Amino acid sequence: MYDLEGADSGREWVELFNTGTESVSLTDWKLFENGTNHKLTLITGSETIGSGEYIVIADNSEKFLIDWPGFSGTLFDSAFSLSNSGETLTVRDSALVDVDSYTYSSETGAQGDGNALSKQNDGVWLSAAATPGSGSLQTSLPQEVSSEPEENNTPVTQSSFGMSFPVTPQIFADAGDDRIVIVGADSVFEADGWGIEGKPLVNARFYWNFGDGSFKEGKKVLHHYDFPGSYVAMLHVSSDVYSATDSFIVTADPAELAITMRDAERVVVTNDAGYRVDISGWMVREGSTFFVFPEGMMLLPETSVSISHEVSGLSGSGSTLLYPNGSVVIGSAVEKQIETPITPPTKQAQAIQTIVGTMVSENTQEINQLAEEAESDKEEQLHANQVASVSGSERGHATLWYILLTFLLAIGAGATYFLVKNKEEFEIIDESED
Repeated sequence: MYDLEGADSGREWVELFNTGTESVSLTDWKLFENGTNHKLTLITGSETIGSGEYIVIADNSEKFLIDWPGFSGTLFDSAFSLSNSGETLTVRDSALVDVDSYTYSSETGAQGDGNALSKQNDGVWLSAAATPGSGSLQTSLPQEVSSEPEENNTPVTQSSFGMSFPVTPQIFADAGDDRIVIVGADSVFEADGWGIEGKPLVNARFYWNFGDGSFKEGKKVLHHYDFPGSYVAMLHVSSDVYSATDSFIVTADPAELAITMRDAERVVVTNDAGYRVDISGWMVREGSTFFVFPEGMMLLPETSVSISHEVSGLSGSGSTLLYPNGSVVIGSAVEKQIETPITPPTKQAQAIQTIVGTMVSENTQEINQLAEEAESDKEEQLHANQVASVSGSERGHATLWYILLTFLLAIGAGATYFLVKNKEEFEIIDESED
C-alpha cells in the first residue's frame, strides 16, 4: 500500500507471506528501502511466522490500526516512506541476506485509488482491494529468474511485466538499535558492515552523523550530547564503489545520578531515572583519590548502589561524581542535600571549651589587674587628701575616679558573661596532637 487516497504520511504498509513449509523467526529482520535497513518492532502477534501465514509491516502501527480497526493478525512497526512513483523493496534476514525483493512502479496501478499492489497466486502483481492479513496466496511460489544469467553472474529479478533486469549488488550497514544516552556523558557507538557476499567488511570507511551537528569517523567512536532531546543519527559505510546507510534514534536525557549519602563506611550513588543506566567508567573523586566504576556496571531504575570505603579506597568526605571523561556530572545530577548530621568529636568539643576557658580566664585576670591599679590610685589619692588641704576641684577629681572605676568593672563583668555564654560559637583553626 504505497499511495493511499488523501494524505498517506504514516499510513503506508507492506505485507509478507510465508510461502515455505516451516515456521520462520523474523527476529532482527530488516525491510530495506531507499538505501536504509529499517528495523522491525513487533506490535501484535509473534515474531515466529508459521507456514502460510501473513504479516503486515506498517510505517505507523497506530495509524494502520485506525485505518484497519478489524485487523487481528501479526503487525510490525517500522519507519519508511514509500515512493509514489515506484522503488525497490527488499526483505532481509538477521544476517542481512536478501530473502525476497520486488520493484514496483506507479504504472502497475494502485496509485491513489484506494487499492494496493498485490501478488496473485500465479505470481503476477495486480492493483486490487487491500486485504491486510489475508489473501489468495496459499501455496509455495518459486521465484522466477532468468534462465540465462549475464556473464558477470549478477542476480536478476522478475518485474511485474515479465522482464528480467540486474539487481545491483549491495553492502550492508548496521549502527545498532535506538538508544538512550545521558547528556554530557560519552557513549560508545559501534558499527558493523557486511560485503556483497555477507562477510564482514575489511578496510571500509565508517562515517557517523550524530544529528546534533557533529560528525566522526571510525568503526567504534565516542560521542556525547550537550543538550537533552531526540536526535536522528546516521551511519554511512563505504567500501570500494559500494555504500550503505543505517539510521537510528538517540534520546539524550539529563543525568539523574547523584551522590546521596556518604559516611564513615560508604558512598551511595542513586539513579532516579526510570531506566537502567550504564555507569561503566564513571568516577567518584575525593581530592586526588579516584574510584572508577568497573566495565559493565549498571544501575537499575530508581535504585542506589553503596560503595564501601574498603573497596573504593575513599573516606566519605567531599566526594564528587564525575563522567568517564573526568568532567563533573551536570544537569539534574547535582548532588542532593545530604542529610548526614556532622557532630564534632568529643576531643574537638573539649578543645573548644579549653580555648574559651583560657580566654575568659585571661580576660578576668586583666580586669582584676585594672581594678587593683584603680584601687591603688584611690588609696594614694586619699593619702594625699589627708596630708594637704585640697580644693573643691580636687575633691571633684577624686569623685571622677570612683565613677571611672565603677564603669570599668561593669564592662569587665559584661565581657566575661558574653564570652562564657557564647563559647560554642568559637571555631578551631589549629589543633595540635599531644
